[in-house]
Amino acid sequence: MAQTYAVVRDTSKNFFIAVKNTKGFFFHTDNNGNGVIYQNGTAIKNGPGESALPGGGLAANTDPAIGAANEFQEETGVELRNFDGKLMPKEWHVTGKNEYYGVYYQFSSAVFNDISNRAIANLRTGADAAVAIANGKIKTYKDIFKAYPNCPADNELATGSVWNLDRDWSRIQALNNSQSTNWFYEILKNLKNNI
Repeated sequence: MAQTYAVVRDTSKNFFIAVKNTKGFFFHTDNNGNGVIYQNGTAIKNGPGESALPGGGLAANTDPAIGAANEFQEETGVELRNFDGKLMPKEWHVTGKNEYYGVYYQFSSAVFNDISNRAIANLRTGADAAVAIANGKIKTYKDIFKAYPNCPADNELATGSVWNLDRDWSRIQALNNSQSTNWFYEILKNLKNNI
């Protein structure tokens, strides 16, 4: 299955990036508000504790831009389609054994800051929900959103931040040193070379 990743950015070369949890405590199972919780957490298998662009598996016959926007919402709680932006350049596609897409969503600085701030706040909310699950205060997936309405659907990402393609280039290059993050480096290198 191909993977698709969202690069949410502004016109000043800033972009949103996250760090994955080492354990996840809740995950959605469908688009009807259902999901599972793990009181003791379950290990994140791909790149735990490492930097990551929001994304994941691309369902068959789904446009990569739609898939990446869906993944961004599931992992950050922010719906990109609610904001005025454009796909610029639209996407970058790598074929082969590890097929993946990098989808580039460009927003004005003000809109980008709004999206990033919401995503960062929602990830903090997700961390609070994970603690409540671990402490036995939340017993069902649906109860998460009663207590934490802006919580992401999935507890895959721990924190979020804003990096810059120029200022943080050495950090971006370091992503190439791990098999779990080297495709993020390639996606960001392609963006840097094409804007």
